[in-house]
Amino acid sequence: MTSIYAVNIKDLSDEDFYNIDLRCISSERRVRIQRMRFVNDRKLSFLSELLLYYGFDQKLKGNKTIKYDENGKPFFADYPEFGFNISHSGEWAAAAFSNYEVGIDIEKIDSAKMDIAERFFHINEYNKLISIENEEEKNRYFYTLWTLKECYLKNTGIGLKGMDQALRFEINEETECFKDDVKVDKQFFSMPFDDGYCMSVCCDKKEVFKGERSIQMLSASDLIDKYYDHV
Repeated sequence: MTSIYAVNIKDLSDEDFYNIDLRCISSERRVRIQRMRFVNDRKLSFLSELLLYYGFDQKLKGNKTIKYDENGKPFFADYPEFGFNISHSGEWAAAAFSNYEVGIDIEKIDSAKMDIAERFFHINEYNKLISIENEEEKNRYFYTLWTLKECYLKNTGIGLKGMDQALRFEINEETECFKDDVKVDKQFFSMPFDDGYCMSVCCDKKEVFKGERSIQMLSASDLIDKYYDHV
């Protein structure tokens, strides 16, 4: 079954974060964090790795070492067949776990990026977007499409280099995806998340996914207390 865990950085103060010994996470993640300019980005990256540890411990045992394939998609070194994916935006970090490939994307809803939509959205999607007069609805539709596209590309391991106008979504009672007008055999779920966020998930149809019921909220303090003893 697909499981999703999410954590908010608002309960982790800047002072508390800077007092944490980052040896409780991987050296690769520490280097990445040190290169980040903004403290909120550092917190999100730090908590994202703790979410990966937590998701691992719910389903697996042993070595939590993370490696990356040629497209930059992460996998657990001792469990390459186990699917997981992470995403963060604004104040939230989220991670999805599955026995099969999975992709997740969360985005803080802002103004619709019409230049991006014109460049990357299918003509049907773009035409619908520009036809929406209500700005709030337009912004929500843009980010719903964007997160659906990203979670699919992350599921497949293609990454953003696969973002093009050949990828099309139809959002009705069920969300369907088409690539070059051929229906994609995946299942998708998209929803408003918290206040002003959108989250989408893509997983294999043979997987069991219960939508919002698959999401578990975790606190930053609980995650830190659980994994700080790695030092």
